[in-house]
Amino acid sequence: MEWLQEGSYTAWPENPPLARVIVALGPYLNGHIITPPTQGEQQTMTDYFFASYDMKYFEMGAIEEKLGWMRIFVLPLFLLSVGIVWYWARALGGNRAAFLAVGMYALLPPILAHSGLATTDIGFSAFFTLSIFSFARWLNKPTYRRACIFGVCMAAALLSKYSTLAFSPPVALLLLVLFRIYGLAQTGLSGRNWGLRALKSAAVGIVVAFLLVWAFFGFSAGTLGNEPTIQAAIQEGAIPAAYGNLWLPAPEWFAGLGLLMLHNQQGHLAYIAGEVSVHGFWYFYLLTTLVKTPLPFLLLLLAGATGACLHLDRPRNWEAMALSLLPFAIILGGLTSNINIGIRHILIIYPLGAIGASIGLMRLLGYVTERYGALWKKAVPPALVLWQLTIAAMAYPAYLSYFNPIAGEEPGELLIDSDLDWGQGMFELAEFCRKNKIESLSLSYFGLGQDCWYGLPVIKNLSPDSVAEGWVAVSEVAYRGVWGGMATPAEACHSLSFRPIINDKLQPSTGFRWLDKYPLKAKLAGSIRLYYIDKKEPVQAPLKLRGTVK
Repeated sequence: MEWLQEGSYTAWPENPPLARVIVALGPYLNGHIITPPTQGEQQTMTDYFFASYDMKYFEMGAIEEKLGWMRIFVLPLFLLSVGIVWYWARALGGNRAAFLAVGMYALLPPILAHSGLATTDIGFSAFFTLSIFSFARWLNKPTYRRACIFGVCMAAALLSKYSTLAFSPPVALLLLVLFRIYGLAQTGLSGRNWGLRALKSAAVGIVVAFLLVWAFFGFSAGTLGNEPTIQAAIQEGAIPAAYGNLWLPAPEWFAGLGLLMLHNQQGHLAYIAGEVSVHGFWYFYLLTTLVKTPLPFLLLLLAGATGACLHLDRPRNWEAMALSLLPFAIILGGLTSNINIGIRHILIIYPLGAIGASIGLMRLLGYVTERYGALWKKAVPPALVLWQLTIAAMAYPAYLSYFNPIAGEEPGELLIDSDLDWGQGMFELAEFCRKNKIESLSLSYFGLGQDCWYGLPVIKNLSPDSVAEGWVAVSEVAYRGVWGGMATPAEACHSLSFRPIINDKLQPSTGFRWLDKYPLKAKLAGSIRLYYIDKKEPVQAPLKLRGTVK
């Protein structure tokens, strides 16, 4: 919004602007105006961080309509990703492979969840997939035209998320190796001739990507220290002063990259299986993928990679091999990350895996069909898509908190944050209170905002270790002892915020586990636990609930 309105980009640029600008288009076109951080005044890193959370947008009510305007331009990004999956799968494997790939990808709960949120994740997933597609086409035919197209797509990815820099080297290396082994012979060029053409055209593609990124920032240039967020970081001692003297084109882009590197160095509170770490867990993305991905898609990934890579008495397609292996390479690459927040950071595994694994599975089924009849090839793809459709229908509308059966009945024991509880469920909570005529509620909510936006009843702040009576609502993140919600009186409403409640040894708080003595009445949107505490009645054993109770 700041970029659209002011042409500047200072409100915590830890992500590049393109995907955020697309999200901001809705509110901008609807006439919303923001107040960006005041230039020239002393600002801290915290000031710039919270400037990116413009909660004033919701203050005049109509929150559902305003959320709709924020999310409306995310839908085209989802459709773009679906289109890429269809086109690439069809080009490599035909209509059946394309049907399987799109059916499996478009019905994934994590994809559906993040395609309905005003975030950068689905945009990056679409643009990065597009850049890999254009890179593969360039490898097959390294012309200047294809190099320019790759440069455009790579610029879009670089302007969407800095994760492009982390994912690109292993992805490019895998594609190059498999192309050299299995694809080069199909070009009709010798290795030397292909290499010369590739070097010349690659230089053009790199220049195109650089110029487009630079153009997005108006061909600005200057020292890194002139960027407000970097200036604040240097003054607070978070970044060495020498970095401020670096003269760079598009310093705004590099300022955001510096903030992300600082974030990764400092770490981020991560939770897994009852443990908390500031620097993450090496197996986080392995476990997250295992429990957040529907079982039919996991089976597709394994069977598809097998079918794409085995000889099977038929030619192997190097692109299908690469795409079927890329999800595993990306997950392994995530082992070194200090920022473990959720599956959303590796959403890219899903479009890539859907394309490669679908082609690989069709290849495997073709081999099986020759030996055991055509039933397998006709029945397996629609059966997998139908299974995936059933899962999506059962998960609706709580896609964000979806877990497969491996996670068990209490997935919060394994993962929280954006995999389970990202502040959703307030509309469901308000509806529950209206239907049950609840007049007051003790609340510990993991999120920002005001209670009156949702039409909640009278709110009482619920702190850890404070025993309440009557209706109690606790976010999963608070219940698991990582972040506790606060409800502070503010004029006619309560201002909702949260704070860490772990101890100095990074052990989760047990301040809300007194609720275990009482039955769980409902779990709303998979993230808000509801209890009714009546001290006059005997304590009952807690209920065993499976899934989301609405």
